[in-house]
Amino acid sequence: MSVGVCIVDADGNLQLSNDQMRTYLSTGKVPSTDRPNHYRWQGTHPDGTAIEPHDFAIARAIRGETVVPGLEFQYLHDDGRPRWTRVAAAPLRDGNAEVTGVFAIAVDIDDLKRATERQSVLLAELQHRVRNIMATVHALAWRSRESVGSVEEYAERLCGRLMSLARTQRLLTRGANAGVCLRGMLDGEIAAQVASPAVYRLEGEDVLLPPKAAEVLSLAIHELTSNALRHGALGHADGRIDVSWTLQAEDGGPWLSLHWRERHGGAGQREAPLQRGLGRALIEQRVPYELAGRGELRFGPEGLDAWIRFPLRERGSLLQTDAPEAGVEGK
Repeated sequence: MSVGVCIVDADGNLQLSNDQMRTYLSTGKVPSTDRPNHYRWQGTHPDGTAIEPHDFAIARAIRGETVVPGLEFQYLHDDGRPRWTRVAAAPLRDGNAEVTGVFAIAVDIDDLKRATERQSVLLAELQHRVRNIMATVHALAWRSRESVGSVEEYAERLCGRLMSLARTQRLLTRGANAGVCLRGMLDGEIAAQVASPAVYRLEGEDVLLPPKAAEVLSLAIHELTSNALRHGALGHADGRIDVSWTLQAEDGGPWLSLHWRERHGGAGQREAPLQRGLGRALIEQRVPYELAGRGELRFGPEGLDAWIRFPLRERGSLLQTDAPEAGVEGK
């Protein structure tokens, strides 16, 4: 943090200064009297009005005011870059209490100012994300009560869904919220439930999912995997899952097209609870609403097929608080 210091006389002429202050006062005059350089100093009062030259810190100190901790300006340097600078000033007086000059300091606070602004943005994003995650937890707790026969089964379903949500949040945090690798997310969600990697195959190029798409899709994959274990292909000794995806151009941008395919040699699905559960709501309702895409489920004699398509563009956070409740909570 660079600091310029100086002493000026009562007429605003530079008397003493260090090198840093001379970059601000290169003409030897204080900013309020250096008319050709007024444009370099841009600041505003708390009410939003511009700080005029007669209200600059040194000008006020010449009138007898002590201006601390100072006024903040964006000072335009010779290289064309504005940097936040705080200027403080105090009058120097003689034995008769008359102002004979001013002591002033100018501190480059640009890095601090921008770090504070970034912190404010991050705090606002964190608060928004926490609200949305709490809404999601509430929705998952509500929907997890469906089709369960005991408290233990309810706890197992809910914990599995919360762990899926936690895994995605961990991936987003590691990636500084820039996105999530599709293959890594799929591998993590399926491997968290299946005993062997030999029962599933992933095929597709590397794709970076926007945060919201990652959140919605990871929960859908969790539900599909859970359903495959309890009621679908992975409930058979020869069952397997193939997940493939491609990128396609549509509506002026890239769309992700993902196909979940279950196959086994048994006698078909023992049940199809996805027909009425959270998984179906996520794929057929939330994908269109949250991601502006399309989702489809098809139950065939050889197993379940699911298609999920959506544009790869950034949207708000998962199950945001303005989303309709019916598709999530079934109210």
